[in-house]
Amino acid sequence: PICWIEPMTDRRTLLGGRVALQLELPDEPLHVLLDKTQLDTALINLAVNARDAIAEHGTVRICVQQVETMPSVRFAPPLKGMFAAVSVSDDGCGIDASVMTHVFDPFFTTKGVGEGTGLGLSQVFGFVKQSEGEVDVESRVGEGSTFVLYLPLTQQTPAAAGVSEMQ
Repeated sequence: PICWIEPMTDRRTLLGGRVALQLELPDEPLHVLLDKTQLDTALINLAVNARDAIAEHGTVRICVQQVETMPSVRFAPPLKGMFAAVSVSDDGCGIDASVMTHVFDPFFTTKGVGEGTGLGLSQVFGFVKQSEGEVDVESRVGEGSTFVLYLPLTQQTPAAAGVSEMQ
């Protein structure tokens, strides 16, 4: 199902009044073994960066789907298996190629002083690796960016400790 959350006039929301949020969620929950708080933090970091990449009005899309292969990421071979692919996309300014190689470096930022710590994407990277997954990014300058978190699915039931549902 697809769900649209339209821009709100209340600027206290995460994305603000100029950015719409589109959610694409699976019909059935996907079970992953991870720290839910760290997942929430990763999604907030990605959503805030997506919002900041949008100059005027735009859309941030969060999509959760099951995939059977994780593509080759940073020279690692593709992996077969069952994964939850959680993507956060924006229609913002995109990321220049000279910046792309540094986006996951701790303290790297393109924001001015007082506008961010540069820790958001390195935290996302660390969380995903700790969860035995991978994070990929694609971007086109002037068109936007997509970050995809590949998180291994588990056969454990949600009642088991530490299992979170992706929905």
